[in-house]
Amino acid sequence: MKSTILLKSDQIAFEAKIGEIYKKYISIQDPVLAKKNLREKKIILGLFLVALILLNFPAIMDTFGYLVWTLLGVLMYIVGTRVMHTNLHGAGTDKKLNKKIGAIALFLCTGSVIWKFEKNTETQKKSLDIRAIFWEIQHNILHHSLPNIHGHDPDINGVNIVRMHKEEKWRWWHIFQIFYIWFIYIIMTIYWVLFKDHIQYHTFSSEKKYKKYFFKGSLLSLIVAKIIHACIWIVIPSIMIGSFEFVILGFLVMHGCVGLVLALTFQLGHRTENTITTMPAEPNNPRGDIQYFEWQLLTTSNFATDSKFVNWFTGELSHQVEHHLFPDIDPSYYGQISKEVRKVTGEFGIPYNTQNLRKAIFSHIRLIFKLGKRP
Repeated sequence: MKSTILLKSDQIAFEAKIGEIYKKYISIQDPVLAKKNLREKKIILGLFLVALILLNFPAIMDTFGYLVWTLLGVLMYIVGTRVMHTNLHGAGTDKKLNKKIGAIALFLCTGSVIWKFEKNTETQKKSLDIRAIFWEIQHNILHHSLPNIHGHDPDINGVNIVRMHKEEKWRWWHIFQIFYIWFIYIIMTIYWVLFKDHIQYHTFSSEKKYKKYFFKGSLLSLIVAKIIHACIWIVIPSIMIGSFEFVILGFLVMHGCVGLVLALTFQLGHRTENTITTMPAEPNNPRGDIQYFEWQLLTTSNFATDSKFVNWFTGELSHQVEHHLFPDIDPSYYGQISKEVRKVTGEFGIPYNTQNLRKAIFSHIRLIFKLGKRP
């Protein structure tokens, strides 16, 4: 386990300076920017829904079938990064509305929500309460609080199939992980749609600290959400175009595109040679003597931040450092924030990890190859 590179007094000063940056940007209320962002998200969701509707037209699908599925894969990725991910962090001015939009986007992509009708005590009217509970627990709570710590960060749990850090037990098949890991990335969102949420329901709902997130009928509401999701993507298009096999193949093509690019997006931000991954320091104190902000900097890396396209396409997740320091700040500010964070890290001698896209990809490949070798 790595120890802090800061003295105790410096830790306090460093955390305070990073905290000042957070206060500065979280307090910004820019209605023009908020309106622009909302308009953009409506356009992205609108294009996604139009492409989804095209699945039900035989004349279009007979000619452009796999092109439509590939387009849906690209749009689903953009919905995931620029709408779902950002909104489920509550980034922006209206956090409650943003989280609801994020949950709807997640439902369209994977069906991974629970829902119920709630009565408003003032108006006595019922409204649909849709929640992305599994994402919030796994990503917002577990991953963001303890990134790259084995047993605490679900995003690096290779379940012995992939060896993700040097202290993990090596097995003979890890020699080949440099080859098969790409298949795992490709099937990532398919696994999410079919199995992940049901596994997480039984895991999270049985843990005392997470029971408050669930309600009576949560499992049934998840099953219903999955059935509706399957009807939208599989059943109705199969009936409309008259080919179940073609729809299944197209569905796999779409999720293969999404899974590969989405997995790489997160891996390039965490699993490269310039970040650390470790076992917990202590059972009840996984980070040991390293404070929150310092830990985020040691376990994250930016990539391709000089590319406006990559920044936009990834929903600013190319600024992984700033995202982990300030997940609920509007990503539109990450470019500005990065200059201030870099200045502070320079003052305290803490590494600020960043590299171009090519170097990030090859660094990730080298890391997976090294971890696959017998120790």
